[in-house]
Amino acid sequence: MEKSMNDYRTQLQNKLRELFQFDSAELDFGIYRIMNQKRAEVEAFISKDLLDAVNDALSVFTASASQNAEAEIAVLAKEVRQAYGANAIDANGNLSVLPQFMQLPLVLQFTAKQEEAKQMRVSAEQEAQVYNDLYTFFARYYSDGDFIIQPRFGRPKYHIPYNGEEVFFHWANRDQYYVKTTETFRDYAFRVQPGGFTVHFKLTAAQTEQNNNKGENRYFIPRAKSPVEFDKDTNTCTLFFEYRPLSDKEKETNVKNKVQEGINTSAALALVNSVSHATLKGLLSQGTADDDRSLLLRHLTKYTRRNTSDYFIHKNLRDFLERELEFFIKNEVFLLDDLGGEMDADTESYRRLLARAKVVRQIGRRIIAFLAQIEDFQKRLFEKKKFVVRTDWCITLDRVPEAFYAEVAASKEQWAEWERLFKVKKPKGNGKATLKFLKDHPSLVLDTQFFDDDFKDRLLATIDDLDEQTDGLLIHSENFQALRLLMEKYRERVKCIYIDPPYNTSSSSIPYKNNYRYSSWVTMMYDRLDLLHSTLPKDGAIFVSIDKTERTLLQHVLDDLFGTDNKVEELIWSMNTNNSQAPNYSTYHEYVLAYAKDRPTAELDRAMFREPKPGFEEVMALVARLNPAYPPIIQIEEEVRRLYELHKISYREEVEGAGLDWDDERSNDPWKGLYNYSNAEYRDSEGKLVFEHEAKEKQARIWIWREDDGVK
Repeated sequence: MEKSMNDYRTQLQNKLRELFQFDSAELDFGIYRIMNQKRAEVEAFISKDLLDAVNDALSVFTASASQNAEAEIAVLAKEVRQAYGANAIDANGNLSVLPQFMQLPLVLQFTAKQEEAKQMRVSAEQEAQVYNDLYTFFARYYSDGDFIIQPRFGRPKYHIPYNGEEVFFHWANRDQYYVKTTETFRDYAFRVQPGGFTVHFKLTAAQTEQNNNKGENRYFIPRAKSPVEFDKDTNTCTLFFEYRPLSDKEKETNVKNKVQEGINTSAALALVNSVSHATLKGLLSQGTADDDRSLLLRHLTKYTRRNTSDYFIHKNLRDFLERELEFFIKNEVFLLDDLGGEMDADTESYRRLLARAKVVRQIGRRIIAFLAQIEDFQKRLFEKKKFVVRTDWCITLDRVPEAFYAEVAASKEQWAEWERLFKVKKPKGNGKATLKFLKDHPSLVLDTQFFDDDFKDRLLATIDDLDEQTDGLLIHSENFQALRLLMEKYRERVKCIYIDPPYNTSSSSIPYKNNYRYSSWVTMMYDRLDLLHSTLPKDGAIFVSIDKTERTLLQHVLDDLFGTDNKVEELIWSMNTNNSQAPNYSTYHEYVLAYAKDRPTAELDRAMFREPKPGFEEVMALVARLNPAYPPIIQIEEEVRRLYELHKISYREEVEGAGLDWDDERSNDPWKGLYNYSNAEYRDSEGKLVFEHEAKEKQARIWIWREDDGVK
């Protein structure tokens, strides 16, 4: 059956309600509270203002042509009346000439011009085309809560704009933030009408954070004991959940695929049955004409899905959609390829198509402006630096004044941690024995999380220049937000970075959706590596572990951010594998990609990318001691040989002192690789050879070297 104009209109309106997340109208937390304040305004736009805007826009774009046509009709009407009498055209503009005059050229010209003017007026068909164009566009760039480019095939092929680069690295989510925060992980609430009920999902236990952790899969499971509570005073029903792996028994009752969906189905039924309020129980168990799932199951599915799949926030939604709208209009509405062919710019068909394209652009931009307001608000919330909710300190007892020891000794939690970590037990007997134990173990680490704020404030007040004294920092946070928080303090101050990101394999994949497994991973990595790049000084370097799954994409990201010239090396390290059942080759290695902020600067530090040989530091210490005096080369070489001889004596004493046979152990001398480095020379800052009598004048440095194996 062919669609009517009303069908196209309804289709667009439903899509817009999806874009504006009208299905989340009951949600009562976070940004949804803000969105609900504008719900009436948005609904008025969708149900009425949009229709008026389309009609008005079409009328405006056809008005000029219509006016010209009406002027031509008036001239022709005057000529008809002059030729066939004043009554040849009635007051309504209709012909009333005799039948024998109908085929005369002047009359035919008049009727043709009338028909042309009629076609210029807004028709239901034109309006339906505009609605369909708008629906097609927005459906293409929105899916499951995200604005995203959808895969599409056939003609025309999608075009990626670029600025003339020889090679352009692009991915589907390039202009978006990858988001995996704890907003709904911690809080989810919705309103139920009638009755003014609030249903709140509360997480009571999470064995691990939810941000792409490796290890056993975890699921949202109702708390075993008292999973439902109802507060009569506030009409609030709270449902309690745990986020944990399945027990062995639970694994037996759940299908491997879609485990969370199965848990949700059984949990929704059990939780509804546990609700004590009869009216609320009935409302939570109801389905709809479009969805037979219960209200509780629909919300439970939304809650768990939000925390088990990624989502995105666009960095500049307005520019993105307006750019894509222009491409869509030119290639799929206006059909530029057809110009100069069957379609002539002077024809009425062309003018009508031009009007349609202009209306789609005008209305599309108006919708985009609405959507961008909401997306930009979410972006500002995401980019806003987050508050630190708690700070604690680990301090060795040698830095804790003895005045605090009595309070430390009284903490059961602190002793329990020491026993767990260090196998240290609290001494028996009186308090003096405990205090003496603390004094005798100055390297024990006090953890301020076990003490109240007053104790913490008094203790920290005794430490001068706390920031300088702090030699380690551990942050429990979503990594992007943690990096943004630390950026000002650590910008260009971190000499070396090592990260071990999710490998995105089948066992450790990030929770992607829209089938954009690799694009989602690249988006996550790009923004975080971009921030890490800013923390490195010019001589800093980063090392990133990865396996074959994302190794190529990771290199593209690092090349894009650091530059191909700053790639230092790709390290390959072997690993054990027991996968003897693999159908093809077994993989015995993984990778560590090493990049410098500025490679030439970083490589000035000879120890930056090479592990020094045993004895190297001792030789360099000797060089540093001799260099200021600029001694003759022969003296330097004698000092180096003396250093080697002293080490050989020391090493033999060590071997024989351990009861080992010297002849068996002498070949294991850790310095043996250095002994051939017995020659010395002076070189300037550019590495050029300097004669010893010019060394002081040119501020030369001592270099220790060995002859090549082929040199006699």
